[in-house]
Amino acid sequence: MNKKLRILFFIIGFSFFIYLIYQFGPEKIFQNIQRTGWWFLPVIGVWGLVYLINSIVWYFIVDANTNDLKFGNIFQITVSGFAINYITPFVNLGGEPYRIAALKGNLGLTRSISSVVVYTMLHFLSHFIFWILAIAAAVITLSLSPSMLTLFLILLVSLVLFTIFTLRRQKKGIAQVFFKYLSTIPGVQKLQQKMEKKNTYLIDVDQEITAFYLNRRKSFYISLGLDLLSRFVAMFEFYFILKAIGINAAVSDAFFIAAGSSLIMNLFFFIPLTLGVREGGLFIIMQLLNFTPGVGVYVSVINRIREFFWIFIGLILIQIYRNSPIKNYSTE
Repeated sequence: MNKKLRILFFIIGFSFFIYLIYQFGPEKIFQNIQRTGWWFLPVIGVWGLVYLINSIVWYFIVDANTNDLKFGNIFQITVSGFAINYITPFVNLGGEPYRIAALKGNLGLTRSISSVVVYTMLHFLSHFIFWILAIAAAVITLSLSPSMLTLFLILLVSLVLFTIFTLRRQKKGIAQVFFKYLSTIPGVQKLQQKMEKKNTYLIDVDQEITAFYLNRRKSFYISLGLDLLSRFVAMFEFYFILKAIGINAAVSDAFFIAAGSSLIMNLFFFIPLTLGVREGGLFIIMQLLNFTPGVGVYVSVINRIREFFWIFIGLILIQIYRNSPIKNYSTE
């Protein structure tokens, strides 16, 4: 990656990081870490495992055996990309341009874009499947009011349709659709306009995307299965947080909390930094699960602190990345 671009990502990211810490309050962070005690270590560790699985998914997608890209490099880019996503004020897709820039030297522009687009779509697809499973389980096992049951059924049908649509786009290509979507994100319009001028790139990218689904079907489903697995691993964060304050929650409770909070945050993706969305969502979910609603506030606080930790690690890795064996040239 270009040195100036890497420094720019780091400066912008670190500035947002300091802003978030200041807004949240350093004393509040310290007090809640103390309250959580040693349980904070497995909370952090869970996401280390999640990022490791995410990196394996990307390893399958880029077919790293065909180039000089090492697994350690993929892990670095994965963590840094998610760190940038966390601090992107809108849409949480700021990490995608970073990933494209980081991979361009090894894979070329076409393959770097296609791998990022495929990875993003697989990530969305596993989200949909995770939510479908959670909503179906909630309808069967939870006591829901008629209005809540209706809402859940509407969400279930909508998610099934989105899943079918996403799978069909894998066969036809999604790059042009993806870059039209990027045009709505502040600061990314220039990249989208540049790609539109080079429409042949988008055609090549779509060919790469469809080839992954049609010609490497086994890798596609392994990648999807692993990404879905990472969602089930991530839910243990909530299990450990509840354990930290003496709540004997079941694993199924952590499943519903993880699925419900991520669904609500994605439904309100347009709110800068999802401020207040996570807290409100957890408050509602705790009520549905018959926990004290106020517990949701504590859970959201620890959730935020965990994010701060991995944002910091991701931003540091942006600078460490310059010493990796990644090539500094482009093949496109």
